[in-house]
Amino acid sequence: MSEVLLPIVEEEWKKPPLQNEQGSSIMTPLGIIEGEVLLWLETHGPATIRYLTRELEWPAAMVTMAVGALVRQGLARAARHDLEVVVAEPTARNL
Repeated sequence: MSEVLLPIVEEEWKKPPLQNEQGSSIMTPLGIIEGEVLLWLETHGPATIRYLTRELEWPAAMVTMAVGALVRQGLARAARHDLEVVVAEPTARNL
């Protein structure tokens, strides 16, 4: 069986990880924030991204990226409610 790699996928491993202004990777802090968001949702239930940012004391952009990653992985759900985005566990019924 032969292996076929798409050019973009084949070169993907050569790229350095995403970095912040200081030149360090944002992947570790992003994973930590994802864990904190999951823990918050399990403990307190659904919350808006703005509320999570305030409670977790991380930059809004990082919390938003973490929530997006959790949604893509199927570990959280997000729904728009008026001008806010409400985040909940995938099994939450009141979202």
